Amino acid sequence: WHIVTFYLLSVLAFSHDLVWGWVYTLQVASGVFWLFNSLAICWGLLEVWSSYPGIHLPATSIFGSIFVLIARFLILVYQTLYLMWTFGPSKGSYLGIEADSTFWWWQYVWLSLLCMTPYFLEALTNLCPAITTKLYTSRNDYIQTFLNILFPISRLYVGKEVHESLKH
Repeated sequence: WHIVTFYLLSVLAFSHDLVWGWVYTLQVASGVFWLFNSLAICWGLLEVWSSYPGIHLPATSIFGSIFVLIARFLILVYQTLYLMWTFGPSKGSYLGIEADSTFWWWQYVWLSLLCMTPYFLEALTNLCPAITTKLYTSRNDYIQTFLNILFPISRLYVGKEVHESLKH
């Protein structure tokens, strides 16, 4: 969070000192999505490097980690291209598409929101811990496969009941 906060505060400071318009400031500040994705890739690589060599995981967990890392990397590549084209000439042709910088910025925003979806879902489950408990303790094969793919480290959790029920 320190890196993200520093980035956003730097954008605000430069916006004030260099007298940027609000549109340009918003476009530069949206670079925080790129930062979130690159930090998620680093976190995923550290997770694989530190946790996986010493434990036995099923194939879905291993596939899930590889899938998430490759998908995030591909999204990062397209985020980089779209953000770069946002700050390019006002009228340009990229990938055979004639569009202005606003079009590329919106492509970047929609792709970034897609990449941020797991964070939003995790925040929603943290607001209601009973949902998290139901997901982690579910015996449904589809839910367990989903957890193995998107949250492979969740298989190592010992206390999967994350809320105190009023029934006890």
